[in-house]
Amino acid sequence: MTAHTNGNIKLSFCSTIMNRRESLKQTLLANLEMIAHYNGIAELNLINFIKDKEGQKIHDWILNLGTRHHFNYFVCTEMNFWHASTAKNTSHMVASGSLLINLDCDNFISKNALDQLASFSSSQLSNTIYLGYTGTVERNYCPLRNKNLKVKYKFKSKKPFDGSFGLMGFPSHLYKKIGGYDEQLPPMGGQDKNLFLRAIAAKPEIMVVHIPSFHDPIQNTKNDGLINIGIPNYHWKKNERSAYKRTKYVLRKDLLQANIDKTIGLNVINGYAYECD
Repeated sequence: MTAHTNGNIKLSFCSTIMNRRESLKQTLLANLEMIAHYNGIAELNLINFIKDKEGQKIHDWILNLGTRHHFNYFVCTEMNFWHASTAKNTSHMVASGSLLINLDCDNFISKNALDQLASFSSSQLSNTIYLGYTGTVERNYCPLRNKNLKVKYKFKSKKPFDGSFGLMGFPSHLYKKIGGYDEQLPPMGGQDKNLFLRAIAAKPEIMVVHIPSFHDPIQNTKNDGLINIGIPNYHWKKNERSAYKRTKYVLRKDLLQANIDKTIGLNVINGYAYECD
């Protein structure tokens, strides 16, 4: 594969991990190999949220891989229980690219998406939301609705919970303007759709580019995703409905900026300088 050399375009893949080593071991090396062919265009930022020995094992494994070009590894020790919005904000805030792409640890970077996004000019990227969802995305217009609810997107798939829904990219300036992921949402459920709808409302003219990923994510159950949130009997659907209720409220009230008067995300340190206790 011929390497891309246009250094004016930078795509930041933003990943997080808390004690899901087996998923990361299947995706990280493949993703690093993929971006290596896009020198100067793509970077991968990974935050390892270390809370126990399992996180330390992940840390040791990553160090054994050695340093890689355009791979930025960080450690955060400020999160004892998983909170998706906070974790994702942490990884996005260390990114340097003009398009910030959330990449869950069980997702693969797809060549078809990289090729198409790399062909965009800087001005195009600054006006683009990227969706890597493996299903279909339909856009409908409802003229009688509230101004922030007129445009409706339907995500459809034969595998609706395959783990690709969160594969989304937003212009850095827009992401920061609306405050990133809403950290007042429940620990898991609804955070990706909330960010997407607030971004659409904040910039209705933005171009939504759907490039379905060629690679299915590593398959995990909902329980696998909930194991680190520290809340017994956490009801996924109930909290997802709660998140969507909040989303509709902020859209109707035009309260599109999240996390006002607070620091977005958590503090991190260079992972290669971190020493486990």
